[in-house]
Amino acid sequence: GLDPAAYIAMGTVATLLFFLSILLHELGHSVVSQRCGIPVPRITLLFIGGVAEISREPEDPKTELKIAVAGPAVSLALVGVYYLLGLGCSLAAFPAGWAVFNWLAQVNLLLVIFNAIPGYPLDGGRILRALLWMRNGKFRRATFVTSRIGVFFSWLLIGLGIMLILGGGWGQGLIFLIIGIFLKSAAENGYAQALSKEIP
Repeated sequence: GLDPAAYIAMGTVATLLFFLSILLHELGHSVVSQRCGIPVPRITLLFIGGVAEISREPEDPKTELKIAVAGPAVSLALVGVYYLLGLGCSLAAFPAGWAVFNWLAQVNLLLVIFNAIPGYPLDGGRILRALLWMRNGKFRRATFVTSRIGVFFSWLLIGLGIMLILGGGWGQGLIFLIIGIFLKSAAENGYAQALSKEIP
C-alpha cells in the first residue's frame, strides 16, 4: 500500500545494508587475523557473499579458531542490532523501517546458520578443522576431513540448483548452482594448499 518510490528506497537501503553486513562479517575475520600477525591483503565482496583473503594459513589451531569464529560473531551481533532497530521502528509506527530491519535480521541469521555447516571453506568448516587440528595435531588430516565435507555439501547445492532449474526456478537454481561450484573449488583448493604446508 505504499508509494512505488518507497519500495525502491526500501530495496536500495536493504541492499546497501546487506552488503555492509557482509563487509563487517569479513572485517571481523580480517581484524582478528591481523591481530594474530596474518596480513589480509584484500576483501572481495561477491553477490553470493564475501571472502577475506588471508596471506597465509594460521600456524596453530587456536589462531585458526579465533579467526573462524570472528565473522559469525559479528553477524550474530548484527542480528541483535537489526532486530532492535526493527523493534524501534515498529514501536514508532514506521512499517517500512520495520520491514527492512526485520529482513536484515533474518538474512544475517541465515548467514550464520549457512556458515555453521562444518565443511571447509565455510566458517563452520574452519572451526571444525581447528578443533580436529587441536585434537590430533594434524593440519593436513583436519583439512582433508573438512574439505571432503565441503565438497559433499557443494554437490548437494549443485544438485539442488539443477533440480530447481529443471523445475523452472531459474533464478534460485542458478544461485545455488554458482554457490555450489564456488564452494567445491574453494574446498578442493584448500586441501591442495594444505598438502604443501609442512605441518606434521
